[in-house]
Amino acid sequence: MGIYKQEGMYHASVMVGGVRYHKALGVRMKNEAEKEYRQFRDQIDAGLISAHPTRLQRLTFGEVLQQWLEDRRRGIGRLDKPALSPKTLTTEAERAVIVGGHLGHLKIASMPPGAIEEYIKRRRGEGTSTGQSTESWT
Repeated sequence: MGIYKQEGMYHASVMVGGVRYHKALGVRMKNEAEKEYRQFRDQIDAGLISAHPTRLQRLTFGEVLQQWLEDRRRGIGRLDKPALSPKTLTTEAERAVIVGGHLGHLKIASMPPGAIEEYIKRRRGEGTSTGQSTESWT
């Protein structure tokens, strides 16, 4: 379908692989809309956009991290494996506090691609592997 104007603003609607993607482009001029549309298509082609946001995409990284820790505590996702020991659960919770302090405020749906990899590189550059630094990451 491409780009179209609705109530003075441009929108995009694209069908890729039988899946329809929609986006409000947030611009009023056609040349800007075409530029935004190309970027939108590039993001779709790179797999950076989901056509149907999941419940997790609406949460922050910190909220998802807390849910993951609870799943670990309850043994969810550990097929044919024994429950985690209390010490392992404590260690994972301690490490989650550190990464959550740096990335926890970011919404999953709007996290920049490579944010976690960038965080890991930065931590390695600080010479820490277990999270000694409490400096905020932006």
